[in-house]
Amino acid sequence: MESLEDKLRMPNAAKRLSAIGRWLVDVRPLTLWQRDTMTLDRGARKWRKRALDFSRRHIRPVAFEADYHHKNFDVLPLMNLAARNGMLSVLMIPPLGRASVRPYLKSAVFQAALIGEEFSVESGGIGLLFMAHYLG
Repeated sequence: MESLEDKLRMPNAAKRLSAIGRWLVDVRPLTLWQRDTMTLDRGARKWRKRALDFSRRHIRPVAFEADYHHKNFDVLPLMNLAARNGMLSVLMIPPLGRASVRPYLKSAVFQAALIGEEFSVESGGIGLLFMAHYLG
């Protein structure tokens, strides 16, 4: 006999839906990050995944030192690495930067905000430092 809690779990509850209901309800086992990323357009998805990868590989190892010993932390090597990966020039179109012309028809600032969000997940201070130059 199933408990009430088992009946209310989404995969189990979706089995009881009609065909149209099952078609409308997404019960795939995805994380919130994956669900949010799926709602973005292709260019924003690409930049969000690149920023997540960059922040995990380069920001996470130095996040503690940067946040707690910020006066002694040299941020220049990290800034240079981010610039070489195109993270600081996402609002400039080629040949100056990495931005596609198409996002300018919608909102190119959104891609910069996604990069800032992913950087801030690992270190709020480094995320703010990287995104401050977009303020003008």
